[in-house]
Amino acid sequence: MRAKRIRPTSVPGQRTMKPFLQCALAAALLSLPALAGGGEPAFRDPFWPVGYSPAKATPQPQPKTEAPKAPAEKKPEQPPPPPEPEPDWRAALRLLKISGYAESGETRSCVINGKTVSESEKISIVHDGFRYTWRLDRIAPQKAQMRFTRVSVARIPGQ
Repeated sequence: MRAKRIRPTSVPGQRTMKPFLQCALAAALLSLPALAGGGEPAFRDPFWPVGYSPAKATPQPQPKTEAPKAPAEKKPEQPPPPPEPEPDWRAALRLLKISGYAESGETRSCVINGKTVSESEKISIVHDGFRYTWRLDRIAPQKAQMRFTRVSVARIPGQ
């Protein structure tokens, strides 16, 4: 026996409308008040109070304004130059790396930043755009016992 096909209708024998036609009919029915020109909006907000209708929007006249005058040409302001860095002797002195020490009788020498120097010689190093120069007054086995005298600091051009 064959299964009977059930049609989605509420009344036996009633024909169903195609979904496209249902949408077209609903759109036509909803647009009738707008086409009639009754002044009422086609759709009403269901949360408005009974009898309420929004005020009609009327365009506000724009006040006449004169065209703004072109300001006098100003030269673009340049930001102030960055402040000149201050020489930092302590930071530069920390860059001196002592890697060797030698003593022969009264003559002492050491290796600072890869160069062999002896007492009363000058040592220079570049740090933060400055060239720092010291005179090595005393050489000792430990850096804390060594004595350096500040000779000069000069700004290196272009840095």
